[in-house]
Amino acid sequence: MNINWKSLLLPLGLLVLIAATAQNYGRSGYLKAQSPARQAYHSGSFLSAARVMTDSLPEAINNWFATSGTCDGCHGSDPLGLAMVTANNEDVNPTDDWRSSMMANSARDPFWRAQVSHEIITTPNLQTAIEDKCLACHAPMGRYSHYWETGQENYAMAQLDADTFGMDGVSCLACHTQVANSSPEFSGIIDFDTTRKIYGQYPGPVTGPMSISIGFDVEYGPHIQQSEVCASCHSLVTHSVDLSGNLTGRSFFEQATYHEWLNSTYALQGQQCQGCHVPQINENIIIAAGYNNLDRRRPYGKHHLQGANVFMLRMMRDYRDSLGIAADSTQFDSTIARTERMLREETLDLTLTEAWRTADTVAFDLELVNLAGHKFPSGYPSRRALVEFVVRDRNGDTLFASGVLGSDYEVIGQDAGYEPHYDRIDDPDQAQIYEFIMGDVNRNVTTTLERGDTLLKDNRLPPHGFTSTHPVYDTTKIGGLATSDPDFNRNGANEGTGRDIVHYRIPLGGYTDSLVVSARVWYQTVRPGWLDEMFANSSPDIDRFKRWFQQSDRSNVLVAEALRGEVLVSVEAPLNLDFSVFPNPSPDGQVFVGLPAGTDVALLRVYDLSGRELVREIPGTADLMALRLPAASGVYLVEIVAGGQRAVQRVLRQ
Repeated sequence: MNINWKSLLLPLGLLVLIAATAQNYGRSGYLKAQSPARQAYHSGSFLSAARVMTDSLPEAINNWFATSGTCDGCHGSDPLGLAMVTANNEDVNPTDDWRSSMMANSARDPFWRAQVSHEIITTPNLQTAIEDKCLACHAPMGRYSHYWETGQENYAMAQLDADTFGMDGVSCLACHTQVANSSPEFSGIIDFDTTRKIYGQYPGPVTGPMSISIGFDVEYGPHIQQSEVCASCHSLVTHSVDLSGNLTGRSFFEQATYHEWLNSTYALQGQQCQGCHVPQINENIIIAAGYNNLDRRRPYGKHHLQGANVFMLRMMRDYRDSLGIAADSTQFDSTIARTERMLREETLDLTLTEAWRTADTVAFDLELVNLAGHKFPSGYPSRRALVEFVVRDRNGDTLFASGVLGSDYEVIGQDAGYEPHYDRIDDPDQAQIYEFIMGDVNRNVTTTLERGDTLLKDNRLPPHGFTSTHPVYDTTKIGGLATSDPDFNRNGANEGTGRDIVHYRIPLGGYTDSLVVSARVWYQTVRPGWLDEMFANSSPDIDRFKRWFQQSDRSNVLVAEALRGEVLVSVEAPLNLDFSVFPNPSPDGQVFVGLPAGTDVALLRVYDLSGRELVREIPGTADLMALRLPAASGVYLVEIVAGGQRAVQRVLRQ
């Protein structure tokens, strides 16, 4: 391709500005962010005044990194609507998709900050090491800039809030300046290029504009699309301490998502982390605003970076002003919706089978198959998935219930400490909960990461292909009673099914009529008991998180469900009546039902997703009716009956 470099070069005045900026680098190379107006890094006369005023991403450059606002000038939303736009006019620019992600806000995450504070209160003699290690992943650009400037591993929380680079979280260059490394280290040991190189996924990059405007050279780096870029921070080894804070000399794998992926079919088949978390679209996309004569690129990765942490996304959306987050509620709602969709559609398959029935007992087998490329749940050990299993008679009266949550979001009947893994469940006080439980040096349950010394339980569903003979199994072990469960990740003698089968045996007490059975799997980011140790202490970060936690929406996310028996209403009902429900998703539970003018509406009903529980019923009176969904977030079925016809639509209450 022949490029007219004159059309790409910056105006002379702008070059003078950049030269003057270079003179402002201090000993560390830091450049204080300009506010409120954007710095003129780019040949940016195309930037609208509205964009300059509303964009609050930080703009700064030092000797090693540039912050997200610097990248946003060319890779943010194009006011002309030409770059980073699909054929359907969807804006897919990376900075706006990224800014409401957990990655973007890793340094502002109030739960993480409270946990760091708790760790320091518990083990004050290790404060320097704890802070430096935590910040290596949650504020990598700040931590590594500090290290290269001073040669010391003592980057501290006290430095973070005043550090533009640290507060930018896992920003653009926290990934795109990593060098190729087929054998990555872990626990925040990241291999960065320190020579001002940025690596992109497309061959033959045009280097001039970026080099001239921000002083970084772009190079082709196919490793950017490989899981090793994620490895350094998604596998964490801690050095355990006793209850007095003394190092034991032993190590403990607190999380090992990358290793879980290595021990899977996905790694063998070359399916990378980015394939799910940076989903690709097969379209020709202009990847830089203002340079519309560049070649279009495909495939293009949407920087959604969604995972499973709906709870914290909701909290950060609701308290974004207090946290100083540069994302609005609409952007957060989009990220939350993507996260919920991933949980519902790409995480778990559920199959419910009636095995046999006698006059006294009915047997059901529930098969759960993990669809993720790592364990489910994975990552931070506060997370869990639980199975709610309910059997009702034909009148709707409950005959058996296991895994039901109470008003405190804890499982009713759960054992003190933690619930063991089950192969067979025949008592309502038994519940299947998939989770990672740490023990301290005395084998007592702990939620203090530094005290993690013993694996008490890990029955999280392994990925397909996971085996106990893989070289990384020592970091991803199955723990507790799941090791002796013949159906857990096994089919006879063969490992790697990525499934579990729970055998339910339900006493009928002489009941012989039809049954209605529901099995639902719910996801919790923070199980209630995890916070007991933390909330027993006090610090500004702990107190703030505790206050917000108590005021936040803690409803769980439905991952999958399987149903048997009679159904009151089915979403598969024929859509023989023209009506609409909007907005969908609904952010506050208020929706409107629109019908053709003059439609004679008899009834409007709202059911839970199973179609068995009627939660609302109102008479129809108008062409446009207001409807309030229940307070709990989730998917509901809206049924309308009019003129002898009926139809059903799903609606999401966020």
